[in-house]
Amino acid sequence: MQAIQGDDVERFLAAIKGNKYEALYFVDIFSGLRQGEILGLTWDCVDFKRSTITVKQQLQREHGVYRLVSLKNDDKSRRTFPLASVVMDVLRQVRSRQAEWKLAIGGEWQNHMNLVFTHETGKHLCANTVYVPFKKIVKALGLNDTRFHDMRHSCGLYARENGASMKEIQLMLGHSNISTTMDTYGHKSEVLERENAARMDAFIRSKWNKQA
Repeated sequence: MQAIQGDDVERFLAAIKGNKYEALYFVDIFSGLRQGEILGLTWDCVDFKRSTITVKQQLQREHGVYRLVSLKNDDKSRRTFPLASVVMDVLRQVRSRQAEWKLAIGGEWQNHMNLVFTHETGKHLCANTVYVPFKKIVKALGLNDTRFHDMRHSCGLYARENGASMKEIQLMLGHSNISTTMDTYGHKSEVLERENAARMDAFIRSKWNKQA
């Protein structure tokens, strides 16, 4: 796991600014979706009123053809969870931009799967289409070992550091077993260790001052 953390988060967000796939990378790193899940996210799965998304399918290539493949109903990979308002705002911008593209080309619009992230023609994106630019960005930042999948791990880490419970992280990431969540995010991060040290310092000082 090569999570993007610390100062590298701001560096990454600055680096994707203006990139063709900026919105996709932004949404992915703050939602924790698998690559196939974010490529297969459809507008009917985005609830702007409740600020939630539902993950129920992924975009897969089979026999040279890309299609949406449903996740199993009994699989925890199929899930609904809330997103931060700033992420929902980005999705609103994507929807508006997509409406402009559709208006511009009219009957040539190709988004038959109702996908959130597409080319300007409405055609679906491919895995390599978003992976190659991502790798160029992280390499330029000196994060050579960071994979696209590590944005998912980054999201789990951010949630952990900002007080989310293991159960909440499990739901968001769609882990089938909470033991997977515990094994991956149960360890203390540097941020959590500093926060714990600060709390202990405050506790010790409060007791010590009473003896002074």
